[in-house]
Amino acid sequence: MEFSLEKLEEIIAVELDVERKKVTPEASLHQLGMDSVAALNIVFAVQETFGIDKIDVEELVAIETVDDMRAFIEQHTARRAS
Repeated sequence: MEFSLEKLEEIIAVELDVERKKVTPEASLHQLGMDSVAALNIVFAVQETFGIDKIDVEELVAIETVDDMRAFIEQHTARRAS
């Protein structure tokens, strides 16, 4: 699937059990309620939805906001396309 910010925001809202309107690009994932289990669930959903095969854990620690996650996914989907 091609990247879609709306789909990413939907995944985050579902996995964190928050209202969709609270999931904005500048929203902090931790303030939205992300813990280590939710982070893994989001990663698995992102991998499946956007076709990302491998995600390095070291890359994940830098992700703090929804927009950081967007940039991360776009980077990985661009790598896959090239």
